[in-house]
Amino acid sequence: MSAKVKSNQSKGKCVSMSRQEAGAAQEYPAAHGQVIVFMRYKAEMDRRMRNALIRMSGRIKQYGPGHIVGIANKVTVVEAPPTSEWLQRDDWCFAVFAFPNERLANLWYVSEPELKQHDFLPPSDGVQLFSMDIRYLPQMGKNTFNWMELSDIKSKSYLQSEYIDKAARLLDAKCVNHGVVFVKDSVVDEKVNRMKDSWIPYKTMTNFALHMYDNENQFWSIYNSNEYQPLREARHQLCNTTSLLFTVDPRVA
Repeated sequence: MSAKVKSNQSKGKCVSMSRQEAGAAQEYPAAHGQVIVFMRYKAEMDRRMRNALIRMSGRIKQYGPGHIVGIANKVTVVEAPPTSEWLQRDDWCFAVFAFPNERLANLWYVSEPELKQHDFLPPSDGVQLFSMDIRYLPQMGKNTFNWMELSDIKSKSYLQSEYIDKAARLLDAKCVNHGVVFVKDSVVDEKVNRMKDSWIPYKTMTNFALHMYDNENQFWSIYNSNEYQPLREARHQLCNTTSLLFTVDPRVA
């Protein structure tokens, strides 16, 4: 994320981030209302988006301060169900923002002149903008994001014990900031702040998680490892998965 939202700057030591669901203490500093904001748009709008972000970069600091985390102009679909919209096109981009709390994020959204323009990236063009709470403060330098959606879950208890808990221990050992966002099925509508629509459907019974890596090589080395293979197979037996990988570049211009 950024020092501007007091991200954990610990380096050289990998500490446990096992989730409360796994019954372990969380050692990274807990978040206190901080939110991450995702804006999804098509690659054809990238230059227009970057110009807008340059113009708003000074004003966004008035809200908290909020800040622009960066832009990802390539999204890799690691896994997705055959009917997923993520498989229908390969030109999505993300702009990522961070704010100290949801109130300031919403105030920025309704006040920012660029966003108030009636023709600015309408939803009909696929633009979506939403925020979610983070659960703890990630380390700086974790700019590769893995967004996961676990849907059509056959057994919540088995998914927890046979995948989530075991994957958490593996990712802890690999110094991955996993579960920076983690939202379980029944509370998704409460936790997703839809500013300008979202690909996340209403009343969904899906689990959502955001994991943060040093780089894409780190992600793939774990994903293709012998340790992760049985966990991936267990997950495939227990639910459908959408897994997206993208690296955020803080250089907007």
